[in-house]
Amino acid sequence: MQTLNDTTPEKISLQNQAFRIGMLWRIAYGSFRVLVGLMLVQFIHQPFPDFLRTIFRNELIENPNDLFATQLLNFFSHHDFTITFFFAFYIIFWGVMDIFLSICLLKHQHWAFPFSLFLIASFMIYEILRFLHTHSITLLILLTIDSVVFWLIYREYKNRWPIIKMPWNSKKVSD
Repeated sequence: MQTLNDTTPEKISLQNQAFRIGMLWRIAYGSFRVLVGLMLVQFIHQPFPDFLRTIFRNELIENPNDLFATQLLNFFSHHDFTITFFFAFYIIFWGVMDIFLSICLLKHQHWAFPFSLFLIASFMIYEILRFLHTHSITLLILLTIDSVVFWLIYREYKNRWPIIKMPWNSKKVSD
């Protein structure tokens, strides 16, 4: 018996390339998170606008009317947000998790697939709830990227271990 989800070698190769690119994206994004988190550790207990002024200092000296910097500073000056140890640790933790899990997925470690799918799905639920509250376009973009990465991990998992029966792919075709 063959399953309906058999694919051609060309399609598998394209999916594999997309999977690898997705995992490299997660490693790069995780590395960025770790760097930002380490930078935030230096500014614990400081108001976020002070942190932004430090980051954009040179840009604002060159161009005091820089649209991006002034809008960001203006937005956060109206919100009482102080950098905390938890916030910095949270960003570092998820960056390390992204890097570690992506490397494990690239090595095709079986346990990493369901664990990653669970974590991404959990985070996507949180992103949806936050989006419904804030209507943030940035969250919508992150949700879209996470959805694509989730799909890539799921497809790789399904192609790598097709014996695992999922309720939604149990249709069979007779020989």
